[in-house]
Amino acid sequence: MTGFTRKIALPGLLTFALAMVIARALDLAHVHPQSIFLANGLFLPVPIAWLCLLPFCGAAGALVSHRSGGSPLHGITASLFPSAIMGTVLLLILVAGFAISRFTPDSGWNWGLVVPALALWMLSCAVISAMFLALGAGVAERAKRTRASAN
Repeated sequence: MTGFTRKIALPGLLTFALAMVIARALDLAHVHPQSIFLANGLFLPVPIAWLCLLPFCGAAGALVSHRSGGSPLHGITASLFPSAIMGTVLLLILVAGFAISRFTPDSGWNWGLVVPALALWMLSCAVISAMFLALGAGVAERAKRTRASAN
């Protein structure tokens, strides 16, 4: 197993799986995102309960990476995996929508609505979640240093 797989990819996938299990559990419990309405009929979905639990996922990813011999940078990278995956998926949706709208006449994609909506989803699902995941990774790294200096 390569160092990347052991130190970043597997802890990152564990972090992603944990974040998605939490999101699914909140969905089954009927805890839905809050909507912040913006101009022109757009809204920003903010999953507050999920965001509050994401630091635990980030900390878990950083700790698993550390246990696998990773550096603090490896731990932070592993903890940001869910945001990277969600950002990649949203970019693929944008590219697929562009391809469909270019090659399929009357596809129904209104780019005046699609691009701002995908940008807001990118902000909500990738950027804001990355801040909370990094917060958890930072707390885990800080706790690790404090524990190491106490010994």
